Amino acid sequence: IAFPALALFDYFYYFVRLWDFKVYLRAKESMTLTCNPYYDAESLRFIYPPSSLFVLHLINGEEWFKSLYFVATGTLWLATAAVFCRKPLHLIIVFPVLLLAFSKQGYVTILTGNIATVLYFASAVSAWAYFTNRISTPVFAAIILGLTLIKPFYAEFLIFIWFQRDLRTFAVASVSVVSLFFAFNLLFYPDLFAEFLGALKFGTHDTEIFGITLLSHFTALGLSFPVSALSHVLLIGLMFLSFLYSFETMSKLQKFCSLFILAVFINPKHITYDLMVALPALTVLLLEARKISVSLIGFGLLALASLINLEIAPEPYFQWWYSFVLAFLMVLLSDARTMSFKKLPGLIAQPSSANHTDFNAT
Repeated sequence: IAFPALALFDYFYYFVRLWDFKVYLRAKESMTLTCNPYYDAESLRFIYPPSSLFVLHLINGEEWFKSLYFVATGTLWLATAAVFCRKPLHLIIVFPVLLLAFSKQGYVTILTGNIATVLYFASAVSAWAYFTNRISTPVFAAIILGLTLIKPFYAEFLIFIWFQRDLRTFAVASVSVVSLFFAFNLLFYPDLFAEFLGALKFGTHDTEIFGITLLSHFTALGLSFPVSALSHVLLIGLMFLSFLYSFETMSKLQKFCSLFILAVFINPKHITYDLMVALPALTVLLLEARKISVSLIGFGLLALASLINLEIAPEPYFQWWYSFVLAFLMVLLSDARTMSFKKLPGLIAQPSSANHTDFNAT
């Protein structure tokens, strides 16, 4: 079965521009010619840390690496759908949503050759294995470290350690992963690491580093960068606080989906790919909502964003952010319960002590 599928992907390769895939190839070529992949270019630039170069060194031929990318993406894509779906109804709905998400962005993303899709799918499967106690904390932290060496923002998924174990274990794991990331890059690529840090420039709608995000949208509205960053943090804080107030009433499946969405939103660099991978989690939350009105309104918001260009932002992508955030907050707030302030610090310190139903049983 794999060979006809691979042939089909190869067919698409010749008719679809693999923009992101070519970024990696240009970086490898520049390493060979100039030893510096962080050159200025009119097209998309290479903005990955030097530690990601060990992957580029494996590319001895474009064709086999391209085929490996498609096979890995397809396999992890199917695994991700299975991870979020605990019921047949979930699979029936989530599978086409993941495929056709955001105006067919689901499969278009694969055809652009974006490595973020592979990393997100790997993060989802790893987080599921950890949240269902199939792998230990050190193993999960090691996996996230590997992803972080390719793209630093993926350290965000360490949040699963916090809610599966406790705040102290999360702090230790986070410090360890971040320290190892800097140690590896400074030890093996000191000069390139300086070039990498210099390449992380920010500007209004700078799609090279912060992508098309709410953060860049705030700056486009005339807000300063500190105010824009504060607005972004406050939005994450609102989501997180709503999640805590709903925590004790949620099933473990709902907690897993919510944590995955929160991890995605911690990342300040958001483009449609990020929301596309988080959309199955939101879909399951809407299907599992206790109130049918929440499900209907949530899906209505997503449908409206799919069918109509609201034109309330400089870029049409922002309609996804508005609909996604509103639907997610609706789910959290509909399950929120009054919690004593005295109980909140204990829940923050050790969320795993709260009662919850079994993930697989759910």
